[in-house]
Amino acid sequence: MPAHDAESEVFALAHAGDPQAMAPLVEILRHHPKRATRAAAAHLLEKIGDRHAISALEAALNDTSDGGFFEQETPVSELAEEALLAIYGHVGVRDDDVLRLVRMLEQGGEGRQYVRSLLIKLDAPMEQILIAQFPALNVPGRAAVLTVLGQRRSLLALDLLLTSLTDPDPLIRDAGVEALGALGDARAFEAVLSCLSDPTYSVRRSAQFALRQVSDERHVPMLERILASGQFNGFERHDLELALQAARERKAPGA
Repeated sequence: MPAHDAESEVFALAHAGDPQAMAPLVEILRHHPKRATRAAAAHLLEKIGDRHAISALEAALNDTSDGGFFEQETPVSELAEEALLAIYGHVGVRDDDVLRLVRMLEQGGEGRQYVRSLLIKLDAPMEQILIAQFPALNVPGRAAVLTVLGQRRSLLALDLLLTSLTDPDPLIRDAGVEALGALGDARAFEAVLSCLSDPTYSVRRSAQFALRQVSDERHVPMLERILASGQFNGFERHDLELALQAARERKAPGA
C-alpha cells in the first residue's frame, strides 16, 4: 500500500476513535518528513492517545515550525501540548512525569516555552517537586521553574521566589520578580520594591510592572514618596503611577 494511502487509513481509524491507530500515529509523529502530517498526527493523538503516546508528544514539543511564510499553520509543538494536556487529564500526572518535564526546561530552543506552558496548565500538585528540583537545574531551567511557580499562583512558592531576588544571576532575579507579580501576594511588596534599584535594567523594569500586582492600600504612602522624589520619568514613572493607582484601589487583606 502506498505510504499516502496507509496514512489516510490510519487517520480514518483515529477519527473513528479506534485505539489501533495510536501506534502508527506515534510513528508518524516521530518520523514523518512533512510538518503538516506530523501536525495531523499530534492533533489526532489528543483524541485517542494514552500513556504510550506521551514520550513522542513530549519530544514533539520541540517541533516548533509553523510551516513558514506560505503555510503559517499551528506548530506541531502547540498541538502536542494540547494532546498532552488531554492525555494527562485522562491518565493523571505522576511525579516522574513532572520530573521529566522539569528536566526538559533545561534544554535550549523554542520548545522550552511549550514545556513551561504545559507545567503551568496541568491540574496536578507539583509545587513541592518544582521547589525541590530548583537548586539542581541550570540557569534557564531555574528561571523557567520560577515562571511556572508564579503562574500557578501557589503560596508554597513564596519563600523561594523571594530568595530568588538575591540570586547573582540577573536572569533568575528577573524571572523571580515577574513570578512574584504573577503570584500577586502583597507580602512581596518590600522585596519587589527593592528591585527598583537592581543593577540590571530588565529586573528594574519587571519590578515596576510587578508592583501593580503586589501593592495595596498600605503601600500608597511609599509609592507616593517614590514618585515625589523625581527619580523616575517617562514610561517608568507611568508604570509606577499605575502601581499607585492599583494600590489605592486594592484593600489590605482583612480590611
